[in-house]
Amino acid sequence: MRKRRGHILLMILLVFMLMMALVAGIASTSYLFQRSVDGYTRDRLAQCLGDSVVATAAAKLRKTSDFSARIDLHDDAVDVRSKAWLTFEPTDPNHSTNNILGDGSKEGYRGSVVPAGTAELVAVAEIRGRTYHQVYLVGKSPFPYVVASSGDFHSTGGLLLGALRSLEELKDGLAPADLVKGSLLTNQALTINGPADVIGDLKTHTSATLVGVTRDGKLEENADQEEIPQIRLSDYDPAGKPEIIDYRTPPPRTVKLELSGLARATGSVVLDKGLTLNGGVLYVDGDLTVQEGVNGYGAVFCTGSLKVQGGSNLGSDSLCALVAGGI
Repeated sequence: MRKRRGHILLMILLVFMLMMALVAGIASTSYLFQRSVDGYTRDRLAQCLGDSVVATAAAKLRKTSDFSARIDLHDDAVDVRSKAWLTFEPTDPNHSTNNILGDGSKEGYRGSVVPAGTAELVAVAEIRGRTYHQVYLVGKSPFPYVVASSGDFHSTGGLLLGALRSLEELKDGLAPADLVKGSLLTNQALTINGPADVIGDLKTHTSATLVGVTRDGKLEENADQEEIPQIRLSDYDPAGKPEIIDYRTPPPRTVKLELSGLARATGSVVLDKGLTLNGGVLYVDGDLTVQEGVNGYGAVFCTGSLKVQGGSNLGSDSLCALVAGGI
């Protein structure tokens, strides 16, 4: 009888031990699974916060090329202790580097190379005591507009507006079929009295008045003002160069002016018969008014107001660059 009781107790003990082992296995598996879930949650949360910080910084850089403010984000929905940030402060070991406006490469995060025209964005996320780093390199595309004006843009008469794939296409003359999309931006009002062919988009901060305009693109009115690159006109002043044509007095207004080199004029210049540039550059220290349009290949710099009326062919890649300091 005692021997039988001993066998029963032994069997009970074995069953109990097996049950304990099973419970321990289940608990261990649950613990490992929970750790795996927690780790995945932290990684995903860090990824989301980091992406949000980088997306915010990239949006700021698209509007302002020299953006350098700190960005902080907190996740109050999942974990109030979670946060992410991005800073351009050079003293911070995890700082981002904005080199969009730079002329050469810069050293970035942990000795990385940040080429000119790009920004290295370093997002730091802190999730439940752990720190995560995400590094992205973003670039800003070249200025997307053929014509950009900080003031009102007015055009009267024939106008052909577009962009060239290559200057080689000018060898056999210029035709509308040679042009691709080239957009126009004005941070104020837009007025075009044609006939005008616009191959590209038109964007204005206020309203647009378009008469006789054929468009191959969209029109956007009441748009946000955009950053326009600042150009120091004095950097393009050819004064003192021996090869320039120096108009001590303004050139005759009744004669069509054709230029194939450097030319400089002082005072108010009026050209009633138009201006043709054959690789020429005209710098006017004063106001410039051109009737019958500007045509050809070259550039015009004017420190005062610039008015162009009549037929003009305006394309990109410096086919005809018009830069004025006044409105």
